[in-house]
Amino acid sequence: MPRIHGQGLMKYVDRAATTVAGVAFDSIQFFNKYRPNPSFTPKWSDKPLLKSWQKTKPPLGWPRQTDSLCPLCVKEARASILSGEKDWKDLLTEKVGEIKATILERDGQIWMVKDCPIHGRFEDLMAVDSGFLAWIEKNFPGRDIRAHNDAHLHNHGSSTILHGRGSVRWFSNFMLGLAILKNYNASKAPKSLALIDLLKKFDKSFALSGEARTRKEYGASDPDRTLEDALKRRSDPWNLLFIAGMWFQDLFNSDFRRTEMCIIPYATQLGEISFCAYNTGIGWRKIIENMYKNATVAEWYKTHGKHEIYARGKEVRLASTQHSLLVDPLDAARVRRKEHDVPMTAAEEERARRKAAWEAQQAHQLYEELVLNKPKGKLVQIGSARPVEETEKVPV
Repeated sequence: MPRIHGQGLMKYVDRAATTVAGVAFDSIQFFNKYRPNPSFTPKWSDKPLLKSWQKTKPPLGWPRQTDSLCPLCVKEARASILSGEKDWKDLLTEKVGEIKATILERDGQIWMVKDCPIHGRFEDLMAVDSGFLAWIEKNFPGRDIRAHNDAHLHNHGSSTILHGRGSVRWFSNFMLGLAILKNYNASKAPKSLALIDLLKKFDKSFALSGEARTRKEYGASDPDRTLEDALKRRSDPWNLLFIAGMWFQDLFNSDFRRTEMCIIPYATQLGEISFCAYNTGIGWRKIIENMYKNATVAEWYKTHGKHEIYARGKEVRLASTQHSLLVDPLDAARVRRKEHDVPMTAAEEERARRKAAWEAQQAHQLYEELVLNKPKGKLVQIGSARPVEETEKVPV
């Protein structure tokens, strides 16, 4: 349970503790900067981890130039690879679909602008507040240790991950604790959130005092928890909320300076691939899945049958249609305006593919009729049809 008497003597105790923590934090930072200890070399690395001042950063601020992708060139190249017309290994040696891009400020916003010699200009809004993005970039700590001895792990052309993810050690956690204590303000903290309560939050979330003790003290949170455990945890009005953000890249704001230092890679049959390069970018996900698939969707349906579809015009049986969802009528009526005809979803891609196939078939048919003088195919009437009476004809 939280403390409800975080005043008086406890406030002075908390203030003294935070003061000592602040002095310790600043002293360690000072001596680590001017008389640093040797860098730590983890077991998984042949090189020591970088000190904070040894870390490098990609070009920041704006305007700046970077390497990006043409959304249409990428789709064409990916389609060629999936169809077998182009070898996927060309991605390792060629700059497939790559173009230069400029990141600039426009009316207090940050935009990426790029020109493809084939498909023209593309512009995409990256941040609605240039000041906030500047603050985010200012706090970027720098790239981690350079990847090494990874020829078979990271070999994906321009999408290759070039920097490692470092390592969190006990000293890092110790400094984190000092930083939290240093920035805790006892005089402004709520009465029910004294310093001891804040420490309990971390113990409750990360089991710092041991798994058995935290289960007994705060209640279990695993699948075996009981109602008593749930009520015990909910009786605490304070919970830790961790907020994290990431620049999820698509084909319009893709930036190779970001994928080079990705810390969220996918483990695949072809090694570790950046999260954004795998899901968007040149489209490594589709390429790898196509390379290692054991059945097409049609073959799977033929063998195992289709699962039931709960949408696409089919009625869905519900136990109740009552709900508490509030829908803004303005949002519901809003129509998304597209400034381009590039497919944004899998369904749009499929419709575009079918349309292109139909147009190609029509063009081929016209070529055969007008150039090769082949007779037009006869239409086969299915079923019987009675003549239309004069009274049934609709004037146009």
